[in-house]
Amino acid sequence: MSDQLVYRLGDLVRVLSLSKTTIYELIQQRDFPSPVRLTARSVGWRAREVNAWLESRPQNKERIPAQVSG
Repeated sequence: MSDQLVYRLGDLVRVLSLSKTTIYELIQQRDFPSPVRLTARSVGWRAREVNAWLESRPQNKERIPAQVSG
């Protein structure tokens, strides 16, 4: 059953630490899995596709500096 897991948009925002806007921009750029229709008024993302996308991201071995707001 875990291969059938579906993320809703709020789940993606929490799990990936990306904003809704960023997720939809990535979809538009064809750099993120497209949502699947769950019902007439709801969509979700297959967890296996999201996980595959995440694994395909380049791994940066350098430390990413923290942003300082001022």
